Amino acid sequence: VDYSRFIGTIASDSLTIDRIQHEGLHLEKKMITFVKPRCQPIFFDPLINSTQDIQSNFYHAIAFCAVKTMSYVTQGMRGGVCQNERFIVKCIDSVIMFAYTSIDRSLRDAKAKEAILDYKVNSTYAFLWLRKYDAIWLASHAFKSVFCFHSNIEYSSVIKDLERRMVEGSMKLKRYDDLGKLASKALAQFDLDRFKMI
Repeated sequence: VDYSRFIGTIASDSLTIDRIQHEGLHLEKKMITFVKPRCQPIFFDPLINSTQDIQSNFYHAIAFCAVKTMSYVTQGMRGGVCQNERFIVKCIDSVIMFAYTSIDRSLRDAKAKEAILDYKVNSTYAFLWLRKYDAIWLASHAFKSVFCFHSNIEYSSVIKDLERRMVEGSMKLKRYDDLGKLASKALAQFDLDRFKMI
């Protein structure tokens, strides 16, 4: 996905804020709309993408969601982060699992259709696109990086929670160092400077 087209844009561009009432209750649904268009299986199919490209594409999708989420929270939630820390963390967890399961399901469905058409494909390829723990760690890193980049002290508790879970998650990763390097490279490629926050 080419994110360079967002250079100079404001994070709140094309962002609709639900201001009627209980705007916080709309946050999780909004976060899903931010990430869903970027969960197309073509970006994660291991038959046409390398492992690093798949990991980077997933990281970028979540990072974009984090940028939009931060803008939504700033403009659309009364009390901002301070009064909604636990709820925001819950929404982050939900959107990470939505993205992972959505992509995984799409790849499995594609594999099933190919089997029906009697295509000769690797019977396990759909299940190897990205390990669940790797996905959670990468997504947590993306959210944490976006929040840290904009140096918003309001997000300190959310950032600490993400960092804690990353440390816990790293114990379950077989190649933590490699994943850390990949995340740093993906973040540099995403280039948070291109997004303006207001």
